[in-house]
Amino acid sequence: MRGSNMRPRAQLSIPTVLIALVACAALLGWWNAASSLRQNQAKLDAMLRAHPVQPKPMPFVPENSTRPEVPQNRCETPEQFIAALRSISDWHEFADDTADPFAKTSVADEAIPLLLELLNDPDLMIRVRALATLGKIHRHPDTIVPALIRFLNDENPGIRWHAACALGQFRGDAAAAVPALLAQMNDNQSPIAAFSAEMLREIDRSISVEDRLIELLSQQEGPNRTRAIDMLADLRTPTARDALIGAFRTETNKKTSHQLAQAIRRADAAGIYNTAEPGVGAGSR
Repeated sequence: MRGSNMRPRAQLSIPTVLIALVACAALLGWWNAASSLRQNQAKLDAMLRAHPVQPKPMPFVPENSTRPEVPQNRCETPEQFIAALRSISDWHEFADDTADPFAKTSVADEAIPLLLELLNDPDLMIRVRALATLGKIHRHPDTIVPALIRFLNDENPGIRWHAACALGQFRGDAAAAVPALLAQMNDNQSPIAAFSAEMLREIDRSISVEDRLIELLSQQEGPNRTRAIDMLADLRTPTARDALIGAFRTETNKKTSHQLAQAIRRADAAGIYNTAEPGVGAGSR
């Protein structure tokens, strides 16, 4: 028309409209995921508050009193120590007050052959005490470590546990035991699978045990799962914390829920937080 100032109306192309719709959908998806993450964290915080940290009760000490010193059983010869090992009935009196001070002396080195012989004693408690003492000595690894390794496959779980514990006290000097401990850790039938992982870390901190501990976390109630929970908290990694949270959210056993809550709190105290983001796997950075 003549004299008309009207301009033709701009039209949006179909590709432009599609791009805008996709962008809106992506933004909405991110918003929903972020909201869900905040809600899950709020639920987790509420569940953790339901399991407050229980302080350990302080021992009662009467006013103006002092804790009496525990007498230590001094053994001046290998024979005296072996006699004490056989005769003392209380475990703590033997382990803390007799074996500990004895293991620090040069006389303990002379007792090693006698202790190795006791590993074949028919009395279970004698064998356990011999294993514990050899671990406390943790010297002469070339002699002691090979003798301890063979007891990792003992039919008695207590013997296995004390053999692994003794090996862990040798730290790096027990490197020869790493293959045997790895075999125990990866054995689903082993009663010391999780404890073997702990002792492997005592021997060599570079050994990775996290994936295996997460597997043990999914097992039925038992000593391996209980120790795996504590060890995952001690690892202090985002992946370990994520695994603990996942187990906590589905746990139905009250006692285990409390243990999981305490483990998560320990990880939080170390500054380890869930790093999962929308669209990113839990534990990823």
